[in-house]
Amino acid sequence: MMVSKYNKKIEYILFITEGEKTEKLIIENIDKNFFNLKREVRIISYQTNIYTLFKNIMEEIDYNNIDLVGLIKERLNRVNANRKDIEDKNNELKEISRDNISQIFLFFDYDGHTSGASDDKVREMLRIFNNETEYGKLYISYPMVEATKHLKREEKENIENYIIAAKEKINYKNIVSNNTDFQNFTTLEKEDWEYITSKMMSRLFYLFTIKKSKVNYKYYLENMGQDNIFEEQFSKFIKNNKLLVLGAFPFFIVEYFGKDFFERIIK
Repeated sequence: MMVSKYNKKIEYILFITEGEKTEKLIIENIDKNFFNLKREVRIISYQTNIYTLFKNIMEEIDYNNIDLVGLIKERLNRVNANRKDIEDKNNELKEISRDNISQIFLFFDYDGHTSGASDDKVREMLRIFNNETEYGKLYISYPMVEATKHLKREEKENIENYIIAAKEKINYKNIVSNNTDFQNFTTLEKEDWEYITSKMMSRLFYLFTIKKSKVNYKYYLENMGQDNIFEEQFSKFIKNNKLLVLGAFPFFIVEYFGKDFFERIIK
C-alpha cells in the first residue's frame, strides 16, 4: 500500500538552548550554511541555565525515562504565562512530540560564577545527555555562548590569551566584543565557520596536550568528546579557577558532518 507523501510523518531536529536570541541566531546561520533544512529544525530556549535544568530533571518522577520535551513545554508555559508571544511559542511546540524528533541537541553555558553552579552537576548532565538519538547530546560553551566568536584572524593564535577566570564575574561579553573579528553571527559564511572551527580544534589540541598529527577522526570521537573536554578543563584549569575559552558550536559541526569535514578542518 502506497503512503501518501502528504501523510508522511515529519521528523524534527530539536535544538534546546539556554538563551533565546544568540543561540537561535547561530543555529539559523549554521542551518543556512550547512543544513538548509528550515522546516525540519526547531529551536527552543529553556530560558535558564544548565544548573536549573539539572534541578528540574532531578525532580522527574521517572529519572530513567526523562521526558525532556515535556519538561520544556511545562517550563515555557509557566515562565511565559504573561508574555504576548506565548501563543506563537505554544504553536511552535504543539506539533512536537518525542515520537517525531530524530535528534536532540542541547547547548548550554558553563558559566561557573552563576548561582548554583556545580562541576558535579555539569559532569552528571554530560553523562545523561550523551546521545542525540536518546535523551539528547549536550554541548557546553566555556564560559558562555559568545566563546564561539572569541577569536581574531591572526596567522598564529596565542592560545594563552584565551585563558580566563572560571568562577568569577568578568564581564565576558565585553571582553569578546573587544577581541573578535566576527561580531555578527547572522553574517557568517561557511568559510568563516571553517576558520572558527579550525581555531577551536587548535585550542582543543592544546587542552589535551596532543599534536594534531596524532589525532584521526576515530580517536577524536572516542577520546575528545564533551565529557572528555570537561574533565580536561577541570583537571588543568577549573581546579585553579581558570578556563580555556571554547565554543560549543564548532564541535557540533565537526561531529555532525563527519570525517571528511574533520580532516579538511585540521589541515
